[in-house]
Amino acid sequence: MKPKPIQIDRDKLRAAVRSLRHEYIFYMLDEAIELLPARDAT
Repeated sequence: MKPKPIQIDRDKLRAAVRSLRHEYIFYMLDEAIELLPARDAT
């Protein structure tokens, strides 16, 4: 059985990210970039 895709509420995500301090956002973006395959990061 194929798992259901995760549904993300974009408005709630935006509100949560806006409540974070800037350095946390930079850390999250840095980690996300590291997770991208090399061909997608260029």
